[in-house]
Amino acid sequence: MSTQALQATNISTARLDSELLLSSHLGLSREWLLAHGDAEIAESQWNELCQLLYLRSQHCPLAYLIGYKEFYGRNFQVNHHVLIPRPESEQIIEQLNLLLQTDDSTKTVIDVGTGSGCLAITVKLEHPELAVWATDISQLALSVARNNAKNFGLDPDGDLHLTKSDLLSNLPSQQQFDIIVANLPYVNRYWSWLSPELAYEPGLALYDDSDSDSLGLIKQLIIQSTHHLRPHGYLILEMDQQQVSTLIDFAQQHHFKLVSRLPYTITLQHKD
Repeated sequence: MSTQALQATNISTARLDSELLLSSHLGLSREWLLAHGDAEIAESQWNELCQLLYLRSQHCPLAYLIGYKEFYGRNFQVNHHVLIPRPESEQIIEQLNLLLQTDDSTKTVIDVGTGSGCLAITVKLEHPELAVWATDISQLALSVARNNAKNFGLDPDGDLHLTKSDLLSNLPSQQQFDIIVANLPYVNRYWSWLSPELAYEPGLALYDDSDSDSLGLIKQLIIQSTHHLRPHGYLILEMDQQQVSTLIDFAQQHHFKLVSRLPYTITLQHKD
């Protein structure tokens, strides 16, 4: 019944979503639910589940309804104050891993616009030897990142350095890093293919209306990075596939060279 309700509103993952909602709400595994399809639930639980199904039918993202999203094999808590982690952003971790294999001098990494903290926390968990910083302009987002850090056994004030900042502007001018990573807003709200689910995510983390190509914030970071990267440091950025060439051209004008590119990620190295 729950699957049919979601199918009726064009939710392509209706069966999976209904199972996950039921599993999360009842605190039971999907395997148990599948093995006990005739089990009954209390009326109050059913009413609450119906409310969740209704919200999902209105394209509220599943991650917000169950409270977490998997990223790089780990479940991160999310709410309406942070962007939902996406598989595309795992390319940033993959590119950082490649850099560390070829350059063993890296000691410091900063994640700009950390949101849920999925990038910064993943970097620290995968590479405990690194000193990791993370910034966000939203105090509410930083609170989510702090909770996620604690959930993974990290000290948000020791293992990570979480700082409220508009990009890098609130950091000491002399502070430098070996690698800067960022998944900043780059979505143009007028793109015709956008999912209706985006309406539920924080616009501050999604949209960049500051210039015509929706790359204004990323361009600002590139400029700021010239003062906060150590000599020959790296910048790993996410953007839409159609924006890659524009961003590479801009970066090259500001003394960066292209190291590698993937569909949603580019790695740049500062020439100075």
